[in-house]
Amino acid sequence: MRKAALATLLITSLLFPVSAQAATAKAGAKCTKAKTTQIVGTKKFTCIKSGNKLVWDKGVTVPKAVVKKTQKIEFPPMENVYLANEALILTKAVSTGGLVVSYSASGACSYDAASNSVTLNSIGKCSITTSQAGNANYLPAPSITRTFEIMKTPQIIEVQEFAAQDLAEVQGLTFPFTIEADTPEVVITSTTPAICKVDGEEVTFVAVGDCKLTFTKAGNAKYEAAPTINRTIKIISSAVAGSEKKPADLGEEIIKAGLSVTVDAINEEVSDAICEADSANEDCVDENGTGVFDPESESRYIEVLLTITNNSTALWIADQLALQFKDDIFDFTSVYTIDSLEGLELEPGDSITGSYFVLLPNELDSAQSVVIYGSTEEEISFFFKAKL
Repeated sequence: MRKAALATLLITSLLFPVSAQAATAKAGAKCTKAKTTQIVGTKKFTCIKSGNKLVWDKGVTVPKAVVKKTQKIEFPPMENVYLANEALILTKAVSTGGLVVSYSASGACSYDAASNSVTLNSIGKCSITTSQAGNANYLPAPSITRTFEIMKTPQIIEVQEFAAQDLAEVQGLTFPFTIEADTPEVVITSTTPAICKVDGEEVTFVAVGDCKLTFTKAGNAKYEAAPTINRTIKIISSAVAGSEKKPADLGEEIIKAGLSVTVDAINEEVSDAICEADSANEDCVDENGTGVFDPESESRYIEVLLTITNNSTALWIADQLALQFKDDIFDFTSVYTIDSLEGLELEPGDSITGSYFVLLPNELDSAQSVVIYGSTEEEISFFFKAKL
């Protein structure tokens, strides 16, 4: 009897499966609880009271849900740059979603949207940030910031190593460095002024020895100072002492072919005795009583003090003395003398020390060398420095 009742109940539940509330919502159909909502297809239905009944309203269309895609920005790291570059041109970058990327800058730089470039303002750190705000289809891209250093441009000075320079052939060197418009110049300094002197880019060789030069180049707002360069140029001379290429110093003894010559001094001021000896020069004495100038001929006397010794085995006869000024040589035919060496004879072993007076044009400022010519079988020349 109990089993028959259970079977009847099961059959009844199959014939009447659900209540009205569990049924799919449909406009005008009954519902069981006010304000209950149900989405069917593309519409959202709400249970409302209509008279004494609860029914589903006409429903409203539900917008289709849009799922935005993600995007990212490709922005590789940036290398350090030099301030002298002044600006960096950026590429027109896009995100993986094909959207244009925006740039901004901070630190020692600024961004110019018109030229899409970064202006380098000073030494320091520069940060460039990229961003993309997204649109209806794409989410905003994560921003990326790249930081790099703006640095001073290094400088170098290129100076070759030098072989020995022959003072008899080369009197100096010129260093015409090429300099950028906004960079400091190369400064050359000689630490051995007795051997070589510097005037701007010109180096003049003065004497035999090691010419030591220092090359420097300062820095400024855009450029680092260049490492100092030191160069040593060995100065030699193939010229023989007492030759035209290498005049001897006053007081230096020069020996050639057994003949010894020393010029001890060149004196510009001479005594009244010179005027007295030259009777033709009546106006020789000036207001101070010194016989120097000849106003009429615009000339002056100088006194050469010298010693000559004949150490050879043959008779030596002096036939000429001349003075050389810069490029002009005044020989015995153009130089007026009071005491002359011309025709002086020295036997082997003989020596003579004395003064030799020469009247020269007054406009000459300084003598470069005194030239003494003597001859036995061949001419012998002696050159001496003679700065007045």
